[in-house]
Amino acid sequence: MLNNIDHADLRIRLDRGAAVGEPGEPMIHIDTDHPRVSTSEGAPLFLKQGGNAPYLDRVAATLQAVYVGDQLSAPMFAAFEAARLLEPVTFDIELASGRRYKIPDCWVIEGGRFAALGGEALAALHAQDFLRCAVWQLSSLGNLPRLIARKERREG
Repeated sequence: MLNNIDHADLRIRLDRGAAVGEPGEPMIHIDTDHPRVSTSEGAPLFLKQGGNAPYLDRVAATLQAVYVGDQLSAPMFAAFEAARLLEPVTFDIELASGRRYKIPDCWVIEGGRFAALGGEALAALHAQDFLRCAVWQLSSLGNLPRLIARKERREG
């Protein structure tokens, strides 16, 4: 059972039984010695009759989505780079309280370059299913002011 454990405490690791240089299957490993793992409290991981409990299935599905996304990131960024869409940025955020946050080494889709893409480049991104990812990234930057306002409300 897990006693108030955070999803971050469960991690995907690759099966080390794979041949050297070959990727392994993603697996969930649980540190049974962790103080937040219990046999008497919290959410069960397994059903009494065998099989995964719903909580473990939800965690496994979330970790699988992260794993799949991680596998797609290298070809996606290569496609964005080939289309000359990426631009390095540092987010420098100052809250009304005066607290500052500096987030370096970020990459964004540059909107002007995206708008200027020709049909061939757009078709190539679409064929790889990366066009929608570029649009999502562009639109997600619009959430930054709302996230900053939310942070300020929480601190206020």
